[in-house]
Amino acid sequence: MKEEVESQLSRYLRDESSEGERQSLFSWAAKSEENATAFARSCVIESLTEELIEEGRLNLASEPASGRFFSWQSGLAVAATVALSAVGWFLWFSMDSNFAVVAQSVGARLPDGSLIEIDRQLGRESIEISGGLVRLDFEHGAAMTVEGPAKFELRDEMNVYLEEGVATFQVPESAKGFRVDTEDAEVIDLGTAFGLSRRAGEDTEVCVFEGEVEVEGQRIKAGEAVSARLGNELRESPFQTAVYENAWPVTSGVLQTTGMMRFVSPGPGFVPGKFEDDNHITVFLERREVITGGPVRIDLADPGEYRKLRRQAEGPVIPEGTAVRSYLLQLDPVGLLDKWDGDKPRVAGQITFDRPILGLIANGRKLLETDESLGHADGFYGSLPRGLEPPKQDFGNAESEGKDVVILAADRRTLILNIAAGSAVDQIRVLVEAE
Repeated sequence: MKEEVESQLSRYLRDESSEGERQSLFSWAAKSEENATAFARSCVIESLTEELIEEGRLNLASEPASGRFFSWQSGLAVAATVALSAVGWFLWFSMDSNFAVVAQSVGARLPDGSLIEIDRQLGRESIEISGGLVRLDFEHGAAMTVEGPAKFELRDEMNVYLEEGVATFQVPESAKGFRVDTEDAEVIDLGTAFGLSRRAGEDTEVCVFEGEVEVEGQRIKAGEAVSARLGNELRESPFQTAVYENAWPVTSGVLQTTGMMRFVSPGPGFVPGKFEDDNHITVFLERREVITGGPVRIDLADPGEYRKLRRQAEGPVIPEGTAVRSYLLQLDPVGLLDKWDGDKPRVAGQITFDRPILGLIANGRKLLETDESLGHADGFYGSLPRGLEPPKQDFGNAESEGKDVVILAADRRTLILNIAAGSAVDQIRVLVEAE
């Protein structure tokens, strides 16, 4: 056994190990039959030795060598028998204790260069990735995305140890109390979304996007960030989300963006109007899951191109009681442009979600109607005209006409945009199937 494992095992047998050390040791034992055998044999020998000493049958100072040999030979025989039974238990435990799954892998590679497979079931184990992004979905509903290079350990369904890396977490009420440990700090979720980063030789950084977390017994709220180092008090840090802009979209259900797309990490005070940008289509997560309280009129449900409807009452409907996740995509140029300005910013991009798109809302009136039920709970959407202006017939010359092109691809997960904004803010609400 490695020195670290031997040290953990020694502390475990003396009943001196911490909960984290015990979980780490159990995880090691469950990885292979050889590990399980070594663990079980050590436990049984320790137990037999204690019993023999207590009964006065083992006195190494006075007992003849032959007697000592016979006692230990018998003990080892019993240990071997029990160890074989323990092997079966540990192998069953390692296979039957999965509590998470690799939901997405975006170029995530193991140190040997092999790709991490999607749908791989995970239990108590240590994972190292040399690069890329991997999202883990836990059975209780929490989602965790880690950006490499990173090393982390799944200790149980409610506890992760991050040795190194950048990670974002979305934790629902059903997983409240989910804990993330680093060498420097213990972070307990209180029903929220947050980011955590730790690099070798640097402090642990915790950034709270929504809700609250508890860091070393201190509550940290949305829009706040702290820095922690082992042995020192927590320090307030600037609320900066740039380090999480690769991991957070994957946690939020976006698999890939191409072209000029910019995903905004969450934070308090949801005001899309603050994000003026001539060069990017900005993507916001509005609601992770909401049940429609009534039929929702949308502009596009089937794969194809969005066309402006002549009458607002027409169009497909998402039924009442449907679980949806909502996103807002917008192009809001810097400053105010005249409606007839011929030099409007035009931006193209493509976005792919992890689940099917149920519908698109691109009409200004429908956007306004659904802001309260499908928009961000704390959102302020302003008073400027909103929506898209699709071409009425062919979209081949849409760009020259200043019209917007929106296409829902055949896979029902990919959205293709080519939009130009002027006096109005170009916005489209995307409703994706929720779990």
